[in-house]
Amino acid sequence: MTYKANIKVVHGGKLYPAGTILPDTISKADIEFLKSRGYLTPCEDEAAAADDFDDDFDEATPEDDFKTADEIGKLRSKKDVKDYADKIGCDLGDAWEDKTLKELKEAVILYQDEQEAAADAE
Repeated sequence: MTYKANIKVVHGGKLYPAGTILPDTISKADIEFLKSRGYLTPCEDEAAAADDFDDDFDEATPEDDFKTADEIGKLRSKKDVKDYADKIGCDLGDAWEDKTLKELKEAVILYQDEQEAAADAE
């Protein structure tokens, strides 16, 4: 079965933008996790999905997609931070509501730094 990403997915240092058909090289455990969060949509026609997959897309994470630390610092609610984290593929965990706003912001900033470092390493 093939799946289409509903959000931007970063896996193994590669960026898969929303709407991208994910390759079958992603582990079943990771696929199951993404499905459980509602981040994937099953593709009806697997043959057409295989044709849609473009392996030549730019793997570098565009810095324009990430907010700066100052922009994240200006977010005023946990929900806003959670929505942004979901948009960029950052998993804040099931107990994200129990964390402080500051902890959530720090987790998102750390995630972005790690993603940018991984993209720079390639």
